[in-house]
This record gives sequence, C-alpha cells and structure tokens, in this order.
Amino acid sequence: MITKKAYAKINLSLEITGRREDGYHLLETVMQQISLCDIITAEKTPGEIQVLCSEPALNGDKNIAYRAADLFLRSRGIRGGVSLSIEKRIPSQAGLGGGSADAAAALLALNEIYGAGMSEQELCTLGAEIGADVPFCISGGTKLCTGIGEVLSDAESMPECEIVIVKPKFSVSTASAYREIDKRPPVQRRSAGLMCDALAKKDLHAVAEALYNDFDEALQNDEVLSIKRKMRDFGAFGTLMTGSGSAVYALFQKENPAAEACRKAFLQEYRETFLCRPLKRVSM
Repeated sequence: MITKKAYAKINLSLEITGRREDGYHLLETVMQQISLCDIITAEKTPGEIQVLCSEPALNGDKNIAYRAADLFLRSRGIRGGVSLSIEKRIPSQAGLGGGSADAAAALLALNEIYGAGMSEQELCTLGAEIGADVPFCISGGTKLCTGIGEVLSDAESMPECEIVIVKPKFSVSTASAYREIDKRPPVQRRSAGLMCDALAKKDLHAVAEALYNDFDEALQNDEVLSIKRKMRDFGAFGTLMTGSGSAVYALFQKENPAAEACRKAFLQEYRETFLCRPLKRVSM
C-alpha cells in the first residue's frame, strides 16, 4: 500500500488560440502546481479496480482515477487490479484540476506498486489519453502548456509566495465556459509569453501584473468580481479566476500575515477557502 498527494493547479495565464477540426480547443497556458492536494491511497487487488472517494458521487467507475487505473493496467497487460481510496480536498468544478490530479496520482501509484518502470514521459503520454491536464499533473512545477494543454515546456519557477484560494458558491461547467469563449472574437494577446517573461524576472509584482485568463474575461461574474475586490482590499498583489472557473486566487508576498487574515475572513462565508503555496517540480 502506498499513498500519493494529488496536487492542484492554478493557471497563471490562459489563452484560447484556436480550435481543431475535432472540436478540441487549442490553448497556451502557464500552469503552476500548488500545495493544496487530495490524498490517494493505492493497494493491489487480485483482479478488479475499486475506487472509494470521500465524495460518494465520485465512487467507482464515475471517477477519472478509475479510468486512469483501467488504462494503465490494460496498457501494461497486467491482470491484477487496484483499490484506490481518495480523500478529496480540492473543490470540484473549480478550475483547480482536481480530477486530473487524482488521475495523475493513480498512474504514479500504479507504476510504483506494480514496478512497471514507466518513465515520466511514458506516463505523460498515457495520461494525455485521459485528460489534457493529466500530463502537467504528473510533471508538476511551473510549465508552459500548449496544444490542447498536453504539450509541456519548462518555465521559470514561480516566486515563493502565499496563495489564497476561494471557491464561490457556484460551479462552472467546462463545456458551458467554452461556449462563452466561442461567442467572442479571437484576440491574440501573447499572454503566456508575457507570463514566462515575468517569471524569468523572479518578481512577484511582475507575475501579478501578467496574470490573464480568457475565461475570466468572458465570464465577468458578479460574485467573482466581488471576491477579487475583497482580496485586493487585503493587499493582494494580483487576483485571477483559474481555469474555466469558478475558483479565484490571490497572490500575497511570502509570509505576509495579510494572506492568513484574508483566508480567515473569506472562510466565514465560503467553506472552500484555502491558503497554499506554489510548488517547485516534485520528483516522481
């Protein structure tokens, strides 16, 4: 039996750049792995896959981690199975990549308990068959992601800082978020390049100024806008909605007590409020 942490992600920049003939959207995004995580425990079983989640609606084959385990076992010709226990901490439908993180952790756990010896690149290739964010969740750290999100390039590490995350009372369907994007005329902002330049300066102010998300611009939700204003009132350097939403994050200077004050204030109204930090690349 082994335990893995399935780390969430935030998008420092996210821009839709086009659409493939098969309907998948092309994008350029800079993703950052953060310390907020689910906990995955994996144990070999004789020949079946079991997934038990702290959110009962995600038990069994409804869980993306089930699909990841099934794909792994079939791809390696393994007749055995696995029991996966998932303690959810990452909010769902929040743009934080919780499902992809769980799938990535399941692949890493299976590779270890079965001694399959798959390389990180091999696991990323397998993970891309499950979801576009899974390869990033396997590789971690700070990455420029292109294609549909599965093509990874290294970026400079994010400066150390405090990150407050607030999940609003509403959730966002990724499909509906993309429909809103499709209504807007395409505008090339080169936001990913600007973010990579800001990261290279190793200056949190520069990173905060370069924050951008097409979904944030398209949604313009009143609750999101209110959360951002309150975060800035606490002295946040920058605020942004992550992914297709609905979670919002704020960047604070490292060890700034205002970050904890901000978390406590939001926690009075929003149950899913977190204080976390950016992670550098985590070894397999």
